[in-house]
Amino acid sequence: TYASYLRKKEDITLSGLSACSMNEFVEVVLGGTIAIPAAVIFFGVAQTQAIVQTDGGFAIGFFAMPVIFQQMPAGQFFGFLWFLLLFLAGLTSSMAMFTPLLVFLEDELRISRRAGVKIVGIGVFVLMQPVILFYHHKVLDEIDYWMGTFGLVLFVAMESVIFAWIFGLDKGWKEMHEGADLRVPRVFYYIMKYVTPAFAMAMLVWFAYDGLLDKIRMVGVAAEHRPYLWLARGMILLMAGFLVWGVWYAWRTHPKFFADVDSDEEAAS
Repeated sequence: TYASYLRKKEDITLSGLSACSMNEFVEVVLGGTIAIPAAVIFFGVAQTQAIVQTDGGFAIGFFAMPVIFQQMPAGQFFGFLWFLLLFLAGLTSSMAMFTPLLVFLEDELRISRRAGVKIVGIGVFVLMQPVILFYHHKVLDEIDYWMGTFGLVLFVAMESVIFAWIFGLDKGWKEMHEGADLRVPRVFYYIMKYVTPAFAMAMLVWFAYDGLLDKIRMVGVAAEHRPYLWLARGMILLMAGFLVWGVWYAWRTHPKFFADVDSDEEAAS
């Protein structure tokens, strides 16, 4: 999201480590140690599992946190602060996620910023309606699985191979330390080049072995949910198709840009 705004000698190693560490600490450690234990304590293991199976993993916090605030002094006040901060976190994260798409519309498709904001805003509004209206049909869980679980591993595998073997890890290592105060230990060079792609590929194989075909065929899914899950998959394919078309269109209509990139790489080498 923010790579386009970096200066040439930006310290990306320290800032990247700080951002990732804080994000994982708050998201995994704090979030996981509050919502999940609270749900197990107040509802029990069986009821917590039933909540996840019925309403999805996202529902745990919305079931557990209100119960916690009911037991606290001034619980209504702290509950208001909690959900306000949750709303602001979602809003700011959404702005960060949609900024690359907006910049892509401006730079590559030559759309004005005002028109780009309208396109992104209307597109997001339209696509989020099925998620809201059909939440009880597990539309959000379906999108989360393909984009946030399987898709995450798939793109890690693709990006690690592209970065290490196509772009070239030597160039990436040099760029990473351009102006960096924090030097990454050399062992991570070999981890990024060999271990990360191999581990990501192994996880993809594990997904395929651990019921990926059953997930695709919706084995065990109630009949009333299936049309809505196909709708969720159609939304994902629609977004992916638009992005692929956009990259193809930019490649076809801006050959000079890609020629300049190639010439810069040849001059640098």
